[in-house]
Amino acid sequence: MNASKSRSSAAVDLVEREAGLSTSAEAGPAMTEDDTVCVLAVLAEMQRIIDRHLEKTGQTQPKS
Repeated sequence: MNASKSRSSAAVDLVEREAGLSTSAEAGPAMTEDDTVCVLAVLAEMQRIIDRHLEKTGQTQPKS
């Protein structure tokens, strides 16, 4: 599995744990600092993908 898929999978696992959806016995009650860093890296990559797509399509991302 490549690093990007691994980070994405880890992010999904973390979201499931935080939402109480995980059935894993090792699921902890809170995210560690490493978990947080991993999730932020995934979110940053997702934002880069969105930005590239918007550049290619000539659109701009709406401001929140």
